[in-house]
Amino acid sequence: MALESLRFSGAKLRYPPSLKRKWGALGVRHDKDAQSAINGRARKRIQMFNIVLVEPQIPQNTGTIGRLCVNLGATLHLIKPLGFDIDDKAVKRAGLDYWQHLDLVVWESFDEYLEAHPIKKNTYMGTTKTDNLYFNAPFKKGDHILFGSETRGIDERVLLDNPEQCITIPMGGKGRSLNLGISVGVVLYDALRQNYEGFEKITIENTLEGK
Repeated sequence: MALESLRFSGAKLRYPPSLKRKWGALGVRHDKDAQSAINGRARKRIQMFNIVLVEPQIPQNTGTIGRLCVNLGATLHLIKPLGFDIDDKAVKRAGLDYWQHLDLVVWESFDEYLEAHPIKKNTYMGTTKTDNLYFNAPFKKGDHILFGSETRGIDERVLLDNPEQCITIPMGGKGRSLNLGISVGVVLYDALRQNYEGFEKITIENTLEGK
């Protein structure tokens, strides 16, 4: 259902345009007028960033990242196959009560995602196979930031075809990798730092002033 929001596992689930074949089975009308209206609503939505998890394997990581996306107004894209059921209790536990507010898009395959979102200048791919440091990337609102599976990373063929869009997080000599949730947080908050103006942050009384 192209950009049509549903309630699924508490999250707002949006299917990509290429899943049009499922419209009829789910009783969703698919015609030019309906599609135009949906696309119009999509254009009005201003998203901070798009976090894309390619074939994630660990539900706790995905739940944590979902919570992070809600806090930063980012959309979370999950690319199948997943290493867990999206209804997995571990996903919800890690996401706490944030999961119901998550803007979630599920893709049937990496090829399907790439068909809709080819790798361009607004796409960045996290990997240990490059020297391009993430804090040198000029992030902009609406960028797609990809992270691969915990066990396999992003398909190396895609990385080799787009080396300039690859970014990495520096690690010490004894390091080999970082937890996926930590990696997403490190990169996403630097992207926010670069685009902080206009960010609708939570309002908490500053109790540190005047003491």
